[in-house]
Formats: sequence, structure tokens, C-alpha cells
Amino acid sequence: MSASAGTSSSATGLPGEIANLWSRILLDAVTRRASDIHFNGLAEGVLLRYRVNGMLHDIETLAAGTGRRLIQHLKAVSGMNLIERRRPQDGRVLIAVGEGEVDLRLATIHTLWGENLAIRVFDKRSPLRCLKDLGLHAEGYQLLYDLIHSPQGLFLVTGPTGAGKTTSLYAILNQINRPEINIITVEDPVEHDIPRVNQIGVQPEIGIGFNECLRSSFRQDPDVLMIGEIRDTEGAWIAIRAALSGHLVLSTLHTGSAAEAITALINLGTEPFYLASALIGVMAQQLIRTLCTHCRYEVPFEVSPEQLDPAFRAEFLKMGELGKPLRYYFGQGCDQCFRSGYRDRTGLFEILRVTPAVRKLILQKAPAGEIDQAAKDEGMIGLRTLGIRLVIQGKTTVEEVLRVVPVPEEEMAGVGL
Repeated sequence: MSASAGTSSSATGLPGEIANLWSRILLDAVTRRASDIHFNGLAEGVLLRYRVNGMLHDIETLAAGTGRRLIQHLKAVSGMNLIERRRPQDGRVLIAVGEGEVDLRLATIHTLWGENLAIRVFDKRSPLRCLKDLGLHAEGYQLLYDLIHSPQGLFLVTGPTGAGKTTSLYAILNQINRPEINIITVEDPVEHDIPRVNQIGVQPEIGIGFNECLRSSFRQDPDVLMIGEIRDTEGAWIAIRAALSGHLVLSTLHTGSAAEAITALINLGTEPFYLASALIGVMAQQLIRTLCTHCRYEVPFEVSPEQLDPAFRAEFLKMGELGKPLRYYFGQGCDQCFRSGYRDRTGLFEILRVTPAVRKLILQKAPAGEIDQAAKDEGMIGLRTLGIRLVIQGKTTVEEVLRVVPVPEEEMAGVGL
């Protein structure tokens, strides 16, 4: 199936016109670099929305009949049951777009106004990233490089859904992939084909889940084991045992900071002694929007302590920026950025190395705040500090940093810049 420009949303609903309407929508979404396409049922029709740079944007409202037929068409091409409209369903399809392919993951759910359809878009034309392409700060790059070249241990990448954790794992695999080591991955699903890497896609529909694949992987003589996600206590214990038995284990968790990943594993029921022995590091990441270069404009002013809330004041003091002229920028909003003022995103990467001091806190089941402070005392650069660096460089705004890395209410005192 090829995506190409087709008819408008006034299509009459005939199969060919519905297919053309979908081709137009998909081509438009890929051109705008949307990560997700949503079809949401409303009383008056079906609302089409794109998620671009992490934010949803309303695109148009399709006529109710046209929207329902389009959803049925997409269910058909992705292998879903067309008769079933009340139970949630998942599907997947590869579609040619231009000279490449996009991998679509579809999911339906029944709502008050009928079925909603959400589509995650993976553009297979995007090249596999290298470690240097992730956008790590200099200190972080060297620390990450050292950690992933450890002979054994558990290394975690953590962050919210859509923060690019899988992209980072693939970049790490690309960095360490060499003929003399055997790399095995367990993924749901496999997103990129990497030469020489043995990639296993889970198949829960036939009883082959993450943990079953992990147990089987040990018999394949791996040097490096990549687990797409640690989801439960059993998976956490398998990862820890693998790390303690001489393997480098890479995996992901859904937490907001590096320190919170440690407490999350303890809360899953892992024994602190074994976790402290196995874990070598955690990288927390967030994606932050960068200002649109087409409509960005400068607002010069002097930075004074009174203009900053306490969290930002401390970071600016560390950088020696208080009292200096700051080249501060805003995005006015234009056709290139959905009138948002932001276009594209970059990563913030907080890397925690498990030092003796951190290991001691793990054994004590210390709260995440204490672990975080100990890591920062030993040189870890926090997510908010990295965001402020981007503000100073004129790449984003304080408002965007606070959206991505909010300051806890108890720390807030006044308005920031």
C-alpha cells in the first residue's frame, strides 16, 4: 500500500476514496513528523489529531460516516476483527510512503461516540542513531560510554512514555555491537533490524512473553542482553540475576528520574543487596521542545536573583550566570510550528553512576531524594540543570523546562523568568 496525496475529507465514503483519504492523512502526518495519529469520536463527527513534538494538535473534523469507514478500513489493513467494535484491539501494518516504509501500531477503544483509533507512527526511513547523535552533553557522553562498555552489570534507561528510551537503547547497541560479542534483545516489538544482533520479538498471543523469552535467551550464550522493558517482579529478578552472572544487561523503566528507578525496582520486590551488587548506572531522559528558528525572537535583559524562583536561582548561581546579560528567546508562532513557537525536540539526559555512596543508600532503602542528592554531590548533572543550559544557549524557554521538569510545589516561591 502506498501513501500519496488523495481526495479531501469530503470523500463520499466509497472504498477507493476512503483509501485515498487515508493516504493523504498519512502523507501529511509523516511530512509534519507526527509520532501519533488520533481519530476521536465526537457527537458531530470524528476528530483527526496529530501528536507533533509531544503535543497534540487538532487537524480537522471528518464527517461521522467518513470517519467510521476510515477506521474500519484501517482495522482491515492491520488485521483487526471488523465485527468487534466494543473490545479494545491492537494491530500493526507496514505501509510504503515515498521511497521508504512506516511501521504503524494501531489500537482501538470504545467510547461514548463509537470507536477511537490511536496510531503510533514509526518512520523506518529514519536512520539508526549513533551514540553521538543523541545530543548528550560532553560529561554525560563520556560517562555513558564508560558504563555501556562495562563487562557486566545492569544499566537502565528511564523516562516517561515517548521520551525516546528505545532510541537510546538502539544507539547503545549500535555503539557496542562488534563481532566478538553475542548480543540478544527481547523486544515488544522489534523496531529496527541491527546486523549481527539476535533480536527476539515477544508473541504473547501464543504464550511467548518477555519472561519466557528472557529465560530462553540464557541458553544462547549471550554477552549482552537487552530487555525492552522491565514490567514486573519476575522480569526485574531475571535482569538482576543475568547481570550478576557475568552479562551486561540493558533495559528500561518508566520513572521520572534516575534515582526513582532505583526505588521503583525495590518497590517491585527486588532485594536491595542484589540490586546494589548488579546495578551499575541509570540514565533518565526527557525530550524538551526547542524554539522554532523561523519565528524565534530575542528579548535581552539582565538576570537578577529576584527574577528567579529558588530552583532556578541555585542553578544559575552554579553556572555563574546571575547578573550577566542573558540572551533570552521566545517563539512567536508561525505556520512552521503549529503556531506554538516550538519546532523539534532535543534530549535531556541525567546519568547516575552507582558509586559506593549510592550503593550504601540502596542497601539502606533510602528514598529517591536522598539518592538523587548523593549522586549530584558526586557530579551528576540533573535534568533541570541541563534544561537551564539550553535556556542560556537560546534553544528553549524557562516555561518549557518547567513543563518537562516541574519544580515541586514546596520548592516554588514566586514566578520564574
